[in-house]
Amino acid sequence: MKFRYAGLLALPLVLLLQACPVGTDYPLGTPGKEKADAGLLGTWASIEGTPEVVKAVVSKKTTNSFTVTVQEKGEMYSLTSMAFTGYTTVLEGKNFLYVQDPEDSKYYLYHYELIGKKGLALYDVSFLEKGMDGITSTETFREEVKASMAKEGGCFSEKKMYQKQ
Repeated sequence: MKFRYAGLLALPLVLLLQACPVGTDYPLGTPGKEKADAGLLGTWASIEGTPEVVKAVVSKKTTNSFTVTVQEKGEMYSLTSMAFTGYTTVLEGKNFLYVQDPEDSKYYLYHYELIGKKGLALYDVSFLEKGMDGITSTETFREEVKASMAKEGGCFSEKKMYQKQ
């Protein structure tokens, strides 16, 4: 009986952690130095009723960056900004999109997979080795993500599917 109530008490914490994107002070790559993945350009709409972002436009800002504009937010969208500067990087053969919020300068990280010409899967990235406390620079951030990817089960969660319009 106590175990059942303990699970209920933990539920709000789990929902809070899953619903709020985690901003870091450091980017996973070197902003503006790596070529942006042109496959991300376009208008993307959720095909699963994603609670955070329902529709977004990714447009070219420079050769190495994007403007990411949230056109339609879902009920779980927790940021105040609707437009971000986006960058891409590759780590251990995996593609990552990180966006910078102009209001607080934090970076938000997603692993992504382009599926054909019109599909996009976005995944949240969990920090499973040292957690947020272990991220003190871009180098330690990359080490944290690399170590987290190596963990059993990996560190990618909350898959969100989008289709290019």
